[in-house]
Amino acid sequence: MLLLGVVIFLCGVVTGAGSAVYLTARAIRNSMSHPEGAPQHVSARLASRFHLTPDQTGKIEAIVRKHTEAILKIREESYPRFAEQVEQMKEEVASLLDERQAAEWRAEIERDMRFVPQPHAPGQLPRPPIKHSPTKE
Repeated sequence: MLLLGVVIFLCGVVTGAGSAVYLTARAIRNSMSHPEGAPQHVSARLASRFHLTPDQTGKIEAIVRKHTEAILKIREESYPRFAEQVEQMKEEVASLLDERQAAEWRAEIERDMRFVPQPHAPGQLPRPPIKHSPTKE
Protein backbone atom coordinates (compact mmCIF):
# COMPACT_ATOMS: atom_id res chain seq x y z
CA MET A 1 0.00 0.00 0.00
CA LEU A 2 2.88 2.33 0.78
CA LEU A 3 4.43 1.61 -2.63
CA LEU A 4 1.15 2.53 -4.33
CA GLY A 5 1.07 5.81 -2.42
CA VAL A 6 4.65 6.62 -3.45
CA VAL A 7 3.86 5.81 -7.10
CA ILE A 8 0.77 8.04 -7.04
CA PHE A 9 2.76 10.84 -5.39
CA LEU A 10 5.55 10.59 -7.98
CA CYS A 11 3.03 10.59 -10.81
CA GLY A 12 1.60 13.80 -9.37
CA VAL A 13 5.05 15.37 -9.12
CA VAL A 14 5.87 14.46 -12.73
CA THR A 15 2.49 15.72 -13.96
CA GLY A 16 2.84 18.96 -12.04
CA ALA A 17 6.39 19.58 -13.22
CA GLY A 18 5.48 18.80 -16.83
CA SER A 19 2.49 21.12 -16.67
CA ALA A 20 4.59 23.91 -15.18
CA VAL A 21 7.20 23.62 -17.94
CA TYR A 22 4.53 23.51 -20.66
CA LEU A 23 2.59 26.48 -19.30
CA THR A 24 5.74 28.55 -18.76
CA ALA A 25 6.96 27.87 -22.30
CA ARG A 26 3.52 28.71 -23.65
CA ALA A 27 3.42 31.99 -21.73
CA ILE A 28 6.88 32.96 -22.99
CA ARG A 29 5.98 32.14 -26.61
CA ASN A 30 2.74 34.09 -26.27
CA SER A 31 4.45 37.15 -24.81
CA MET A 32 7.12 37.05 -27.53
CA SER A 33 4.48 36.69 -30.24
CA HIS A 34 2.36 39.53 -28.83
CA PRO A 35 4.82 42.08 -27.40
CA GLU A 36 2.31 44.90 -27.74
CA GLY A 37 0.88 43.78 -24.38
CA ALA A 38 4.26 44.08 -22.63
CA PRO A 39 3.81 47.62 -21.24
CA GLN A 40 0.62 46.69 -19.38
CA HIS A 41 1.96 43.33 -18.19
CA VAL A 42 5.29 44.70 -16.96
CA SER A 43 3.81 47.74 -15.22
CA ALA A 44 1.07 45.66 -13.56
CA ARG A 45 3.59 43.04 -12.39
CA LEU A 46 5.91 45.71 -10.97
CA ALA A 47 3.02 47.59 -9.37
CA SER A 48 1.97 44.45 -7.54
CA ARG A 49 5.47 43.35 -6.62
CA PHE A 50 6.80 46.73 -5.46
CA HIS A 51 3.52 48.33 -4.30
CA LEU A 52 3.91 51.22 -6.74
CA THR A 53 1.79 54.31 -6.78
CA PRO A 54 -0.50 54.87 -9.77
CA ASP A 55 1.89 57.62 -10.91
CA GLN A 56 4.89 55.26 -10.84
CA THR A 57 2.89 52.56 -12.62
CA GLY A 58 1.87 54.96 -15.39
CA LYS A 59 5.41 56.23 -15.89
CA ILE A 60 6.81 52.69 -15.99
CA GLU A 61 4.17 51.68 -18.54
CA ALA A 62 5.17 54.65 -20.73
CA ILE A 63 8.88 53.74 -20.47
CA VAL A 64 8.25 50.09 -21.33
CA ARG A 65 5.97 51.12 -24.24
CA LYS A 66 8.66 53.42 -25.67
CA HIS A 67 11.36 50.75 -25.47
CA THR A 68 9.06 47.97 -26.68
CA GLU A 69 8.36 50.00 -29.81
CA ALA A 70 12.12 50.44 -30.38
CA ILE A 71 12.77 46.73 -29.80
CA LEU A 72 10.00 45.76 -32.23
CA LYS A 73 11.46 48.10 -34.84
CA ILE A 74 14.89 46.47 -34.44
CA ARG A 75 13.30 43.01 -34.70
CA GLU A 76 11.37 44.05 -37.82
CA GLU A 77 14.52 45.42 -39.45
CA SER A 78 16.77 42.50 -38.56
CA TYR A 79 14.38 39.58 -39.09
CA PRO A 80 14.89 39.34 -42.87
CA ARG A 81 18.67 39.04 -42.37
CA PHE A 82 18.14 36.41 -39.67
CA ALA A 83 15.71 34.42 -41.84
CA GLU A 84 18.10 34.60 -44.79
CA GLN A 85 20.93 33.17 -42.70
CA VAL A 86 18.73 30.34 -41.43
CA GLU A 87 17.65 29.55 -44.99
CA GLN A 88 21.24 29.54 -46.25
CA MET A 89 22.36 27.29 -43.39
CA LYS A 90 19.43 24.95 -43.98
CA GLU A 91 20.24 24.57 -47.68
CA GLU A 92 24.01 24.27 -47.21
CA VAL A 93 23.53 21.46 -44.70
CA ALA A 94 20.86 19.83 -46.88
CA SER A 95 23.25 19.79 -49.84
CA LEU A 96 25.50 17.40 -47.88
CA LEU A 97 22.69 14.98 -47.03
CA ASP A 98 20.88 12.35 -49.05
CA GLU A 99 17.29 13.06 -50.09
CA ARG A 100 15.66 11.48 -47.01
CA GLN A 101 18.10 13.15 -44.60
CA ALA A 102 17.69 16.52 -46.32
CA ALA A 103 13.90 16.29 -46.06
CA GLU A 104 14.12 15.47 -42.35
CA TRP A 105 16.64 18.27 -41.79
CA ARG A 106 14.44 20.83 -43.56
CA ALA A 107 11.39 19.68 -41.58
CA GLU A 108 13.36 19.99 -38.34
CA ILE A 109 14.43 23.55 -39.13
CA GLU A 110 10.88 24.52 -40.11
CA ARG A 111 9.57 23.01 -36.87
CA ASP A 112 12.15 24.97 -34.87
CA MET A 113 11.35 28.19 -36.72
CA ARG A 114 7.73 28.02 -35.57
CA PHE A 115 9.01 29.02 -32.13
CA VAL A 116 11.00 32.01 -33.36
CA PRO A 117 8.93 35.17 -32.97
CA GLN A 118 8.36 36.78 -36.32
CA PRO A 119 7.69 40.49 -36.60
CA HIS A 120 4.15 41.65 -37.24
CA ALA A 121 2.18 44.80 -36.72
CA PRO A 122 0.18 45.04 -33.48
CA GLY A 123 -3.24 43.49 -33.93
CA GLN A 124 -2.14 41.43 -36.94
CA LEU A 125 -1.36 37.75 -36.99
CA PRO A 126 2.32 36.78 -37.20
CA ARG A 127 3.72 36.00 -40.63
CA PRO A 128 3.68 32.35 -41.65
CA PRO A 129 6.83 30.33 -40.92
CA ILE A 130 9.71 30.35 -43.40
CA LYS A 131 9.06 27.95 -46.24
CA HIS A 132 11.77 25.66 -47.49
CA SER A 133 12.84 25.61 -51.08
CA PRO A 134 12.03 22.52 -53.16
CA THR A 135 14.13 19.45 -52.58
CA LYS A 136 17.27 19.52 -54.70
CA GLU A 137 17.68 16.50 -56.91
